[in-house]
Amino acid sequence: MSLHAPGHDATYHQSLWTFTVEQVQRIAGSDQAAQASVALWAFLHGGATLEAAQVLGEINRQAGSNLGLRRS
Repeated sequence: MSLHAPGHDATYHQSLWTFTVEQVQRIAGSDQAAQASVALWAFLHGGATLEAAQVLGEINRQAGSNLGLRRS
């Protein structure tokens, strides 16, 4: 995860989305891959956004991410 966001590049965004769905499909199955990818993306984006805003205090984003992924 990086705070750097590339400029608007439809090809880059599409290839990143395709890669994500392909990886998630291995776990969630093809019927739910797109929906599960949106959930994963939102989960990771939320953690990165909170970290960037420096509102987590003593909470370690990585520890929170690990907990969320274990409970999924």
